[in-house]
Amino acid sequence: MGYLTLAAAQNLPQSNIYLFDVKRVTDTSYAFTQPRYLTFFNPNGYNNQPTFISNNELYISSQSPIDKQPDLYALDLDKRTKTRVTNTPDGEFSPARTPSYYEFSAVRQEVHGRDTILRLWQFPVDRLTNGKPVFKYLTGIGYYSWLSAYQVAVFIVDNP
Repeated sequence: MGYLTLAAAQNLPQSNIYLFDVKRVTDTSYAFTQPRYLTFFNPNGYNNQPTFISNNELYISSQSPIDKQPDLYALDLDKRTKTRVTNTPDGEFSPARTPSYYEFSAVRQEVHGRDTILRLWQFPVDRLTNGKPVFKYLTGIGYYSWLSAYQVAVFIVDNP
């Protein structure tokens, strides 16, 4: 299986996520078959940054036109259900499974008055707590990638 994100226009935050089966046609070509429209629940909103948390569970960052910030959602591909993972006044982006598999992470856009802080957060997979920052004082994290359970590469942005 593979996934594809389509954006309606560059200046609009509208996007949708589709899931396809990938079929090998020849040694050098593939076909995308069996398209599934996964973000039918939010057709005019922001749906982006899909990542597989397990074989059948996809986490996405999603914001409806009436929401102020995006939250994370879990899409169960077998049961065809969605579960809101975060519900905060802050925005969450770029979900990923941590190498420990007991946690997942995301960039949280924390709003403090007129200031916005981008910080990497980790959350337990069972969602029994609200999570915590991975680095208390390292901010401005726009993107990241876990290299191991003890190392993460980050891209720092100047101003969000």
